[in-house]
Amino acid sequence: MNDYAIVIETGYKRTSANYQIELVGPLPRPEAEEQFGRLRRGGDERLPADADAVVMDAGPTQFLRLRRVRGATVMDRVTLGPTVEQTG
Repeated sequence: MNDYAIVIETGYKRTSANYQIELVGPLPRPEAEEQFGRLRRGGDERLPADADAVVMDAGPTQFLRLRRVRGATVMDRVTLGPTVEQTG
């Protein structure tokens, strides 16, 4: 059985390289899905709730959150997926 990982990309803004990428996992699938759901609902310190943000599902394993910060549109993206064993 594969483990799962979550990639949290926050702070994407036009003409700015000031963004962050965080890896959560690998985790067992149920735990990863629970954390992914919590992130989607805004109940996690890594992606705090923002009442003014628009959340868009990009499929069952990814969502985008768009918000305004000082007049600029900022995008956050969260992706859930199985990890792949690397062979070398």
